[in-house]
Amino acid sequence: MAFGLILLLSSCGGLQTSGSYDEVNNPLDSPGSQRRGGELLGEPKYPRGSYVEVIDANAGLFIGFPDEDTQAARQLALGTPLKVIGERSSYLRVETAEGEIGFIPTIMISDSSASRGVIVNENQAPAGGVTEGKGEAPAASFPEPGAEGPFVAPEPEVPPISVE
Repeated sequence: MAFGLILLLSSCGGLQTSGSYDEVNNPLDSPGSQRRGGELLGEPKYPRGSYVEVIDANAGLFIGFPDEDTQAARQLALGTPLKVIGERSSYLRVETAEGEIGFIPTIMISDSSASRGVIVNENQAPAGGVTEGKGEAPAASFPEPGAEGPFVAPEPEVPPISVE
């Protein structure tokens, strides 16, 4: 009898939903799926024109959009500044300081303003300049060798373990 009722309902056009179904927040999506309501409706994490920097020593720059067999064209050093051109899947399309354009996984970069702020090349003086003698660390002082004999490390200050 129950089978006949189900067959009858399905042949009559199915059941009507309440109308509150939200396709973006589908409960049947897998936990790691890319469809998430807050991320889709908001602004991208790395907008075009913003600067990011490499935070992973294994970061590689891919010239074309990478697939399973693609190898990185070159490795990027930690702290390398990159300009965001676009975003595709879990990769950012970026431009290096040398003008090279490629893709890098978003997990290997960070917002540069959050970590360092201003990028200064070694040949470039900071804004405002530094007067001679200011901003330098004081000279280190070392004990004269042989003045007190060889250096002996002190005994560790760890209390003994009591056995009760």
